[in-house]
Amino acid sequence: MAILLDILDIMSEQLGFVGLGNMGIQMSQNLQKYLTANKLPNLMAYNRTAAKGEPLQALGGVLAPSISELVQKCSIVIFMMSTEDATADAIDQALTVDVKGKLLVSTATVSPEFARKLGEKVNGAGACYLSSPVFGMPTVAAAAQLIFAVSGKKEHFDRFEPYTKSMGKAQYYLGEDYGQAPLMKITGNTFILGLVELVGETMAFGESAGISSDIITRWAEDFAGPSIAKYFHKNSDGVYSPGKNGRPFFSIPNGQKDGGFAKKIADDNGASLPIMETVLSNFAELSKRPEDNLDVSAVYGLMREKAGLDFENEAVKKRGD
Repeated sequence: MAILLDILDIMSEQLGFVGLGNMGIQMSQNLQKYLTANKLPNLMAYNRTAAKGEPLQALGGVLAPSISELVQKCSIVIFMMSTEDATADAIDQALTVDVKGKLLVSTATVSPEFARKLGEKVNGAGACYLSSPVFGMPTVAAAAQLIFAVSGKKEHFDRFEPYTKSMGKAQYYLGEDYGQAPLMKITGNTFILGLVELVGETMAFGESAGISSDIITRWAEDFAGPSIAKYFHKNSDGVYSPGKNGRPFFSIPNGQKDGGFAKKIADDNGASLPIMETVLSNFAELSKRPEDNLDVSAVYGLMREKAGLDFENEAVKKRGD
């Protein structure tokens, strides 16, 4: 009987998705595939630039003309925005309509304090809220291999959890405190940004002494496996500097934002983050450079220059943009 009720609950939900950027378009497409496969209502979505939703429309997704209209018609709405300001603005638009009983889920990386205030605001309007940032680059999102860190009421997590499986490989429930999921995301990103720094330094060091980036990357694959090797590939393949027509996986401004969150939390709790201080110093230097759309992994280019090499490696030069 309980299983039947769960099935009926899922069938009664109308899902919505706000924000079809690098991450959102991948997540929404995988969610739409899940809905189609299970004969559930098509995903409704909104993006300020409607053309970015065309790949989702091709799968059966339906674009809404505004956030407020989408929220009116949906019972669960997922928000994937890049900043706190964008998240706050989208939620404010959502709250202009009756949201009683609706579940609003933010998957952005925000500070714990922001998540708590946003949760209170949503709850005060009569809606339910989950803080659910995700781990993974757009390529990981495309492969439905994201990791969800989720905090909020357990019954709300249970309502959302079946859909996370269409977009990710793991879900961590971290309790009712809305700040815990962002704190876990920032903790994980502290490791990731430190890894980006270490990979950049290692590759520039080896290359300056005559070891090719391809050999260093192959070593990373054999020694550490694909999860770590992908950060070496971003460098050897020239992804760290995608050019004026490219898009970074993890932009410098977003790296500064997340690193700043980590630094503040460390300062507030008496922790030391010397690697993050180096990372943020390098990001500040990268933010002043003339190249377009630099990825956080452009630390590698910076380390190349400091080792007497060109900022652009051969992969970037061959691309010619």
